[in-house]
Amino acid sequence: MGANLSESANRGVDDTSGSYTRKRRWWRRRNSTVDPGKPLRDLMTSWPLTDVMQLASTYSTLTYEKDLYMTAESSRPTPPTLQSDLADLLDFKYNSDVNLLLPPASFPAHRCILMSRSKYFRQLLQNCSPNIQVDLNIDIPRLSRMLRYLYTGENEDRHSYGEVRLDHDLSCLLNTGKYSDLNLVWSDDCGEITVPVHKAVLSARSPIFRNMLARHTTPVLQLDTGVIPRRYARALLHYIYTDRLDFSLIGGKTGLNQAESLTLNGSIEVGIEEGFELYQIARFLELDSLSHKCEDLLVDSISLDNVIALIKWSKESHGSKYVYRNCIVYLREDYINFCVSTGFYELDRYTFCELISSDFVQASESDILQSVVRWGEEQFKRADAREPNLLSSSTPRDQRSRHMAELLHPLMKQMRTEYVINNDLLLSCVRRGMLSLPPSHMLNEENPWGRTINTYRPRLYSIFYDETKALLGAEGAVCLSRIKGLAGMPDTLYMMAGSHGRNREPHDGVDLAIDPDLFSAMLHREKKLKSQHSRLLNQHVLTYIRLRVVREFGMPDSVAQHLNRHPPPPPVLSNTNRQSVASASTQQRDSPTSLSQRMPDVAIGAEDRGSFEDAGIQLGIVGLDLGDGEISRGGRNFSPTMRIGTYGPPSFL
Repeated sequence: MGANLSESANRGVDDTSGSYTRKRRWWRRRNSTVDPGKPLRDLMTSWPLTDVMQLASTYSTLTYEKDLYMTAESSRPTPPTLQSDLADLLDFKYNSDVNLLLPPASFPAHRCILMSRSKYFRQLLQNCSPNIQVDLNIDIPRLSRMLRYLYTGENEDRHSYGEVRLDHDLSCLLNTGKYSDLNLVWSDDCGEITVPVHKAVLSARSPIFRNMLARHTTPVLQLDTGVIPRRYARALLHYIYTDRLDFSLIGGKTGLNQAESLTLNGSIEVGIEEGFELYQIARFLELDSLSHKCEDLLVDSISLDNVIALIKWSKESHGSKYVYRNCIVYLREDYINFCVSTGFYELDRYTFCELISSDFVQASESDILQSVVRWGEEQFKRADAREPNLLSSSTPRDQRSRHMAELLHPLMKQMRTEYVINNDLLLSCVRRGMLSLPPSHMLNEENPWGRTINTYRPRLYSIFYDETKALLGAEGAVCLSRIKGLAGMPDTLYMMAGSHGRNREPHDGVDLAIDPDLFSAMLHREKKLKSQHSRLLNQHVLTYIRLRVVREFGMPDSVAQHLNRHPPPPPVLSNTNRQSVASASTQQRDSPTSLSQRMPDVAIGAEDRGSFEDAGIQLGIVGLDLGDGEISRGGRNFSPTMRIGTYGPPSFL
């Protein structure tokens, strides 16, 4: 369980796009002296060339589909960044404490941001008056652009001049406590810490803090250490101010100091438990960029030693579907090694069924069938150990076989028995009642591998695919080049950064009322992806495209089936769910048992930007804040429609 997450945390991230760029690992194949490709190679020696080419063509199609499958499994909403959150702070005027006057305009702003970023404003705002006259010889549009630069480090053409300085200035703001207007207090049995902070920064990064501060007027705010443990206080605040996660700031457990938790290479040893807790804190605070960072760290730490623990956690109501999907991908890629690991028998039947239901399990059908039988026998042994009188040795053999068949029935439904090369294994399963009849190819001696229409396709086992290509040689390569060429089509893993704000993954059990505008955007995204893959647009490709779309928009997978319907389906309200309809405009939480329910004093409905959207303001339309009292529409995609010159950083800042 002691995976070192800090090494993953120090890898490069693309903060400007809000998505993490990580090298995706390809898991090892089994290390064995046995030749896994020999069974198929021996079988193909008696095939006609057309059957071999048909199998190779099927594998080529599956290879193309696997790229889309991997992309769909890795898709999720793009989180906001520090810059985009501060842009929203300026645009929506959260917790503003000063008005900058440039008649006839008035710009609500935040003292701590301006004073930490500009010498001019540091002198101008020494006066504590709520209304400050700007004594610069500039016009209103230029003042608007200047404020946006101070908040985001970008000018109107998205030329970046100060990202490093922005993050450095905010870090100094936290470390020094200058211009703070609030003290956060953590107190537990181990002690108490007080950290001076700034309401503006907290309001920009977390809707939960924003709602909290709207109702608390005192300069001291005590946090519940049951929800946000004291040991994470400094690491959490450092991330809020800088968008960087520093594990060295996490306090030790049970009094351990940092020196005792240093590994041999000098980095802080952080286990997956810390990743779990940080993820739950981030979800409670609706700090999506931190929750994504924790997901990335957990996914990068997946190993055969901890994958079962990660699966169990991710299946909980407070777990991560993204981590769960990547655990399943990992097991499918390293299935052979997983089957001989100690964690294999800890896998529950439901997860096992999902694991082997895919076209992309890296094992032969014979290997999968053998592993299913071994798993069932081990579960029987454990049941005997727990309740020795339930299935004792005196139980008739046929009764034990019947119980075994019932246990394995859901798993056997996922088996593609026509592609099991080991006939002795098949006959053994038939004799024990696990299979009702032998596959058709054992009865009529057909070749299921070469048939153009089958109930199931063979799984894309890379070793078998290599064998078919080797047998075909150069002649087969020419015939398959047309399909292989499709796999090189350019594609992107994530959609446009920041276009949907703080996205949630509503719980699949909640009836959904899909916002028509959001549904239209999803249809547009689907259409774009379909056009990129139009040369091979079968039902499997459509499924992976639709899963990718709904996951990018933060919707549950069940919404994918509605993408081929126009208009979107109306909400279906049940008596028990009338109060829990998930609206796309408010983006509710995906878990009815989320951490927010543990802290009712602060977990009132997060306003986020729903009130502005309800008022008819389209966040995708941008424009300058002209200080006329209206809400600016710069937001995350600031690119003003009114261009008035191009400016770098103002010389007086």
